[in-house]
Amino acid sequence: MVQTLATLKVFADKYKDLPTLGFTHYQPAQLTTVGKRCTLWMQDLVLDLERVTYEIDMLPMRGVKGTTGTQASFLDLFDGDHSKVKALDKRVCELLNFKKSIAVSGQTSTSLSLTRRPRDWPRTGTPAGANPPVDTRNR
Repeated sequence: MVQTLATLKVFADKYKDLPTLGFTHYQPAQLTTVGKRCTLWMQDLVLDLERVTYEIDMLPMRGVKGTTGTQASFLDLFDGDHSKVKALDKRVCELLNFKKSIAVSGQTSTSLSLTRRPRDWPRTGTPAGANPPVDTRNR
């Protein structure tokens, strides 16, 4: 997305003075420029990039758990020392650039983390405090 934004920046600058007919609600509107219209596409991509970055940052790792989703085998390896198992889980997460791991899992990661909307995201899909979505009807 970053490379696409860089390419679109060059395009927007190149065509910043080229007039084109604007549209609103699928009807002709006042003149705008091709460059301005491109910046609207870019704004959407910036919002998408923020969303993707947020989702990646918040995605928990499954953690170090055996094939059935427990840490029993690791507990055996560390002679029942829970603190060592927790330390291993934390270290593996750090090495793989995850901020946290899922506390309880089965053989696979939970799919709920992929379908739930974080509480701090309003219904518009943008992070709290971010700019509101661009009105795409004016394209």
